[in-house]
Amino acid sequence: MDVQPTNIRIIWIAPRFPLGLPDGARHATCTLIHHLTELRVRIDLICLIPSTEQSDENAVKKQLNVSSCSVIHRSSSMFLRLPSLSTPFTFRAFAAPGIRGAFKKSLSNVLKSANPNLSTFIVFDGLHPFAGLGEGGLRGLSGQCSGIVYRAHNVETVFWEQCEESSQTPWFRWFFSAV
Repeated sequence: MDVQPTNIRIIWIAPRFPLGLPDGARHATCTLIHHLTELRVRIDLICLIPSTEQSDENAVKKQLNVSSCSVIHRSSSMFLRLPSLSTPFTFRAFAAPGIRGAFKKSLSNVLKSANPNLSTFIVFDGLHPFAGLGEGGLRGLSGQCSGIVYRAHNVETVFWEQCEESSQTPWFRWFFSAV
C-alpha cells in the first residue's frame, strides 16, 4: 500500500531522548512517532534531555524517520533543586534560564522553517517540557501553530497530593507539595 504524504507537520517535544535504555515512556514515544512517520507525517523532534544522557541525532532520524532532531542538554545540578515557591521541584531543570532560552530558540527555528502548506501541531510529550516555555509562552505559541497537544504520561501528581495529605510531619507535607 502506497501512503500519500499528509499535510500535517508535528513538532514533538520530549523530555528525554527516545532512543536509550528502554522504559515505558520511551517505548510509547518511539512507537507513536514511528507510526506517524509511516503515515508520512513530517515530524521535527526537540529533546530536552539530562546532561548525563547520551544522544545521537542521526540514529533517531534513521530509526524513527523524523525530519529533524535537535537536542538540548539540561543540567542535573542539585542547585536547581533548591527551594522555590513558584516552580515545582521536578520542573526546575526545564525552567532554568539557559534551557528556557535554548528551547525557545530551537522551537522558533523549527517553526520558521514550516511549510505554509502544512498544518503544524506541537506535541508536548509529558508535562515537564511546558516549563521551558515560561509564563505566557503557551499563549504566544498557540498563535504560531494549528494546535497544541499534551500527551499525558503517568499521573504522579495525584500520588504526591495523597502523600502530602497523609503526611504526619510538616517537613514531609512541604516536601510532597514541592514535588
